[in-house]
Amino acid sequence: MKVTRTGIAALAVLVIAAAALVLTSIGSATPAQKKAAFKMAIVTDIGSLQDRSFNQLANEGRKAIGKKLGIATRVYETHSAA
Repeated sequence: MKVTRTGIAALAVLVIAAAALVLTSIGSATPAQKKAAFKMAIVTDIGSLQDRSFNQLANEGRKAIGKKLGIATRVYETHSAA
């Protein structure tokens, strides 16, 4: 499977949309529930987390927001095209 700019752009749009949905739902929780109820994960494409591109930037953002909000985060690395 060939990774194209269009595919990466589509993935970026999906990640942003998912983040927007999650962030809008957080406002309805009480402060004590926010930490316990919310977890975040990213899924990489075929590239590694040190690809100096999308995956690396997404991972850096994951770490930063996890630290800032005090939430659990996780990375799922894709190792095959299937």
